[in-house]
Amino acid sequence: MKRKYALIILLVFSLFLISCNKAQDKEINDNNEKMIAKEDEIKNLEDNIFSLNMEKEEYRKNYEDIAEKYIDLEEVTNFYKRIAGEFTGKDAIRNKFASNLLGISFGIGDNELEDGYKVSLSGLYGQPLRIGVSYNIISNKVRHEYSSYFGESLPAINLASMLDIKTSGDYVIEGESIDKIQSDKIIFKNLKAGDKVIIKMNKTLQDLTDYKSDTITINIVE
Repeated sequence: MKRKYALIILLVFSLFLISCNKAQDKEINDNNEKMIAKEDEIKNLEDNIFSLNMEKEEYRKNYEDIAEKYIDLEEVTNFYKRIAGEFTGKDAIRNKFASNLLGISFGIGDNELEDGYKVSLSGLYGQPLRIGVSYNIISNKVRHEYSSYFGESLPAINLASMLDIKTSGDYVIEGESIDKIQSDKIIFKNLKAGDKVIIKMNKTLQDLTDYKSDTITINIVE
């Protein structure tokens, strides 16, 4: 009988040990899973930190590139300002710069207008004589830079106040802008053979052109 009780106690104790081992194994497995999850979380954090560092490095490089370009641009700007500063008071050089910037041209059709130019009435086919005056439209930004370089404003073009026109006929000045070009027209009517059209520029306008004289004479022929 005692032997039977001893076997029962041994069996119960064995079952208890097995149960404890299973519980311990489950706890170990749970701990392992938690540790793996923690390691994954730490790895994700490390990856995020690495990505942030990469972005930070990229932003830093972009900032340095922009800063370097800005410094280069500022140095170039200051360089030209120093050159332009030497031009102050030197009218011929300053006027040449303004002339190239504005690009003023006088023409009849596709021909450049020259002093002594002859216009045939028969070639007009009863239409008015049109003299074109074109020049570049300069932005306020460029005008500001010009003023800062040369110490005075870039001349504003106003044909009505810059031209003194003499003719026996009638004329009107019309203007239109196409893209960044101002294209004005001086339109003459009621001209007769033997008439002359005399266009006299003021000094400001003449300085902005390549004309050696301030006067352009157009001869009207049959």
